[in-house]
Order: sequence, then C-alpha cells, then structure tokens
Amino acid sequence: MLIQAAVILLSGITSCVQSAQTPEETVAQVNTLIKQGRMLSDNRKVLDLFKQFIVKFERIYANDEEIKKRLEIFKKKGKQQENYGVSWKSDRTKEETIQRTGLRLTRENWDKIQAKIEADRSVIKKLVSKITGEPEAFDFRDKYSKYVSPVADQGYCGTCWAFAFTAQLETQYAKQHDKQARPLSKAELQECTGKQNCSHGGSFEEAFAYTASQGGLLYERDYPYKNYDNIMHPCLRTEKHKAEVTVVKYELMNDAVEMKKMIFEEGPIIVYMNSNLLLPNNYSIIRRDDVNCCPGAPDHVAVLVGYGVENGVPYWILRNSYGRTFGKGGYHRIERGTNTCGIESVAYRALANGTRKRLKMSDFNKIAFLVCTLVELFKYF
Repeated sequence: MLIQAAVILLSGITSCVQSAQTPEETVAQVNTLIKQGRMLSDNRKVLDLFKQFIVKFERIYANDEEIKKRLEIFKKKGKQQENYGVSWKSDRTKEETIQRTGLRLTRENWDKIQAKIEADRSVIKKLVSKITGEPEAFDFRDKYSKYVSPVADQGYCGTCWAFAFTAQLETQYAKQHDKQARPLSKAELQECTGKQNCSHGGSFEEAFAYTASQGGLLYERDYPYKNYDNIMHPCLRTEKHKAEVTVVKYELMNDAVEMKKMIFEEGPIIVYMNSNLLLPNNYSIIRRDDVNCCPGAPDHVAVLVGYGVENGVPYWILRNSYGRTFGKGGYHRIERGTNTCGIESVAYRALANGTRKRLKMSDFNKIAFLVCTLVELFKYF
C-alpha cells in the first residue's frame, strides 16, 4: 500500500517537473491527471473537446496547475463554444484576449462609425468611379515592396489598433514621397494616450485623434516598442520631439468592390474584424464560418494589402500583428465578398501628409500658356 502511494506521488511529482514539449505531450499530461484523480472528469465531452483544442491550437502548458487553470476557463466558456465553436481564445481570460488583440469599441463608438460610413458613401463612390483596369489579383507588396515595412509582433499587449494604424500610415507616406518605408512608433500611441495597462485596448479613431493633435508620430527608432510582455512605461514624448509623418483625413467604407479598387489605386486599408480564425502557420484561405467567427463581434484591427482568387474562391491578403510565424510571414488570406469574420464591416482609407495633388486639365492649360509666353519672351533676347 505504501509502495503504491509512493509510486502515485512520484508520478505526480514527475508530471510537475517534466513539462510538455509538444501539444500531444500536453494531452498525455491531461490524461495522466484524469487517471490520478487530480482533474475532475465529470463532463467527458468537455474534456475531449479540451484535448482536441490543445492539439488544434498547439497549446503547451507550463505545468499541471496551468492545465487545470486553462481547463476551468475553457469550461466557463461552454455556452459561447456551443454557439460559436472553439477558437484560440477559448482558454484565455478576457484580459489575456485583449492583450493579444486590442480593439476597444463601445455601442456609441460603433454607431458613430456607421454614421460616418453613410456620410462618406458619396465621396467613396466618386473616388472609385474613376478607378478602372484593376486586375483580378493584386498584391501591393509585389509592386511597391519598398513602401511596406516588415511585419511586427505586438506581443501580449492590446495594441493591434496601433500596429495597423502605423503600418498603413507609414506606407502611405512612403508611397507619396517615394521613400523607403520607416516604421512609426506603436509605443507612442499606446503610452501617450492615457492608458493604464495593456488590457485597455484602443481604436483607429483614437490613433487618428492623437496623431493629428500632436502633429504626427515619432519613428520607431526614436520611440521603440517595449510592451511585448504586458508592460507599460510612462510617455516619453516631449515638446523637443519633432514628428515628420502625420495623418490628414480619413474616410470609411464597407463595400468589398470599393475596398478592392481602393487597394489597387492607393494601397493598404485598415479593417476591423473578428480574430478567432487567425492561426499560426496557416495560409490557406479562411472561409466564412459565422459559427466559429461571428462577423458582428470585431475584436481586432488589421491591414488589407491585396486580393486574389484561388480555385474560384476570391480572397483578401491580410497583414497581421502577431509576428512572422502566424500565417505566412505574418500574412493571412481570408475569403472576400462574404464579410468573413466581419472583414468588410468597416474599412479605413487614411491619408498621410504630403499627398500629391493630381493636376486637373485646367492646370495643364495654365502651364502650357506659361510655357508659350516664356518662349515668346526669349525671342527678344
């Protein structure tokens, strides 16, 4: 009896010391805990679903205590999983989820967004009516690679809104001035907008308001991002800092055809979306699945950089902020034209300072007249 107890105790200690190295080993740990009676198995269906989740989302927990903690969170979200299925958020607390995403929206904010979409509709329609000849497939990176900065990782801080905003703004500025894209400061947006922690979140509107009020953002090299591990720092920007890149104005749209034309003509646009189906090492097209990725529950901000068609399925090319191990080099593909994960619910066209003004025909006539006058004058010298 004593020997048997010692074996059980020893096996328990071993399972604590030797943490899993793979998802499959994590599942084996779960099975061991159940056999030892150290994990309640009152609902076999939930346990089986939890083990499937571990493999699908490549979970590796530090020790037995974390396994139990994650299972409890998983069980509490049972009703949500029945309605919407499991996602990478299923074993995460609300605070942890926000730290990996970051979009913060209230009903009032959403109503204002919808009102602006309607207000901007005629402006967007007029703009896209002049855009013709867009190809069936287009990737902004292929044609304008120097205008696109490398994909970065927000870590465990709810700054997706800052990463998307700066990615689009720095590309706009680089394209308008024909310069190499230089990363703008995400930390400035996070730390200088009155946030208390990394679980607070933010939005495009907040980033726009701050950037416009400050006359622009600093570059990443002058204000580097150090918020990866849920750490906040005091705002470092002072009156001595001079910004070069700012935002002038923005318009909203929620039509897939208009979004496609705008990407082809002007470049990347910012979108709000549900992040449930953004998985590591997955570049297959994310298909519409309202059960597992509700389009009416946006929690993430990302950037669309192109579009295409594969095997008859139209898709967007999406730039994420989870580093280069997610998707393919930090990019995903998501079904286009079906509002998959809410990707077409709201899109932002923002303009950086220094936008080149297109010459009208009347301008060309004035230039021609000036040239002719100068030619006539030179005849007398």
